[in-house]
Amino acid sequence: MMRRHINLLPWRHVRRRTRLMRWGGFFLLAALVVLLAAMAGHYVIRHQQRALQQQLDALLITLTEQKSRLREAQRAAAEYEALRARWQRRESDRQEVAAWRQRLLTLADALPASLWLTTLRFHDDRLELTGNAYEPQALSLFEENVRALAPFTQITPGETRREAEGYWHFSLSLQKESADAASH
Repeated sequence: MMRRHINLLPWRHVRRRTRLMRWGGFFLLAALVVLLAAMAGHYVIRHQQRALQQQLDALLITLTEQKSRLREAQRAAAEYEALRARWQRRESDRQEVAAWRQRLLTLADALPASLWLTTLRFHDDRLELTGNAYEPQALSLFEENVRALAPFTQITPGETRREAEGYWHFSLSLQKESADAASH
């Protein structure tokens, strides 16, 4: 018997075409998947960029507000410090006035009845007194009384002369204590 030859060319051709279609479809599907993944990734990245940009904008607004509040707080702190310094100066001045009030009351109590002051001047930690007395004993009594006047410890007598009207004109200089002089 003779063998028949079978022509396998059409079958090979169909098989080859099927394989090409299968692999072509697979590669086309893979390309579509890659394209969809790229588009999805691009969408996710753009969405995250927008979200990050919104967060950045919100943080910038917050930062601007905080800078504004910080400037206001610094301005308020400076005003507070200025007010505090002014209050301390006023308090110091008030205490100084109260101390001088007491000193002047003590000085007035030290004046004998026959003696009166015509000038009272304070400068360079020195109190200079000028006045008149009817009798020289009142002047020596006044000097003794003034020695107890704090914070003036050093008394320097100035000019003493008899005026034509009959009373004695005198001047005294009182030096302030060094510890008290440093505090005022």
